[in-house]
Amino acid sequence: MQSNPATIFAGLIAVLAITIVVFALALNRKIRRVEKMVRRLYGNAPAGSDIADNMARRITEAELKIERIDPRLDAVENIARRSVHRIGFKRFNPFSDTGGDNSFALALLNQQKDGVVLSSLYTREGVRIYGKRVRDGRAPQALSKEEKEVLEEAIKET
Repeated sequence: MQSNPATIFAGLIAVLAITIVVFALALNRKIRRVEKMVRRLYGNAPAGSDIADNMARRITEAELKIERIDPRLDAVENIARRSVHRIGFKRFNPFSDTGGDNSFALALLNQQKDGVVLSSLYTREGVRIYGKRVRDGRAPQALSKEEKEVLEEAIKET
């Protein structure tokens, strides 16, 4: 089979055209990515506006938001420090003559590991509830096995 120079030339032109199309598609994809990054960086600036003016405007807006938020931040952080962040809970049966795990121990601690351990002991005669203060992860009163477990669980929680 003999090759015709016109056929070879047409084949080369076709390969070249396909290569150019693939290159153009890849380049177009890269351009879109760059445009997306520029929009994320500079925002949707109106056509013809100066990028520096747009950035200065956005910085001014951000500073105003910070000025409005900053005074409230201290109050929110103070509330967060005192609120319950760490919890331990366990149901148990302290007596063999009662059925079910109707008793429980509950530890409620803040970020500094201050809080309370509450225990409820269920008996046939009634329910007794005990509360023990916790400071820095320790209680001044003696803790039952279950109370120690929930306190350790609450301390380990982040």
